[in-house]
Amino acid sequence: MAVYAIGDLHGCIVELEALLRLVRFDWQRDRLWFVGDLINRGPHSLEVIQLVRGLGRQATVVMGNHEFRAILGLCRGGSPYFREHMSYLAKAPDADGILDWLLGLPLLHWDPELGCALVHAGLSPRWSLDSCVRRAEELSTILTDTLARVDFFHHNEDRSFPTLETDGMHPLDRYWLELTVFTRLRRCTAEGRFLWPGAELGRGDNPFLPPSNDSPFRAWYDVRPWAAGEKVIYGHWASAGLTIRPHSFGLDSGCVYGHGLTAMRVDDPKHPVFQVSSRAYVTPD
Repeated sequence: MAVYAIGDLHGCIVELEALLRLVRFDWQRDRLWFVGDLINRGPHSLEVIQLVRGLGRQATVVMGNHEFRAILGLCRGGSPYFREHMSYLAKAPDADGILDWLLGLPLLHWDPELGCALVHAGLSPRWSLDSCVRRAEELSTILTDTLARVDFFHHNEDRSFPTLETDGMHPLDRYWLELTVFTRLRRCTAEGRFLWPGAELGRGDNPFLPPSNDSPFRAWYDVRPWAAGEKVIYGHWASAGLTIRPHSFGLDSGCVYGHGLTAMRVDDPKHPVFQVSSRAYVTPD
């Protein structure tokens, strides 16, 4: 049995199928890990969901920011963005089943046998791996509990927070901030402090790009104090491209922008990387 982790798909099913052929994926025995953001931007989001859902227990998928945006749209009637870019979900014959599946996606997957975690965006340098697992499980419980979800969704998620610091916060504020870390994190200060998304823009620094040498920010994985043997696979950062470090593996190589789709074999200690070319379906924001 082989285990392959795959970068952000964004509806690129042709590239996914080509990548599975390249690694000679065994549909009976092998397993796939997906870093989230299966959907949106690209041309075949619904088909990607159908393929991945059809894999059942052979597929492990963590929630990305686009999956969470889809959940909000399906549960709250849809924002103008949702109606313009994600109406295919609401119109799908199995829309309710898709929503249930999305709600059941974990924020973090930890495999003790492989000694590797899977997350969409990143882990706070200020949280131990055990703390990350606990926080992610607590968030997942809220998303799968109907009454808790109502309170969570109607809390003011658009409120502006100066930093992503959770101590002493209202529980619902803390949940929103923790979800932001797991699904949208890219950069932090040298002390491991995160700014609320968008706050960096006001400092004349583009938060979507890898930080320059003179930037006051750093990539989260360069600040995190890694424990011995700790390994994390993540996506979300297309502008950084394929980024391999001793403890972290960034697999978002920007497939939807024409920069290739990447897979890494997780169960092989050498972690070989595989990639197929892709066409540019959209231009970067």
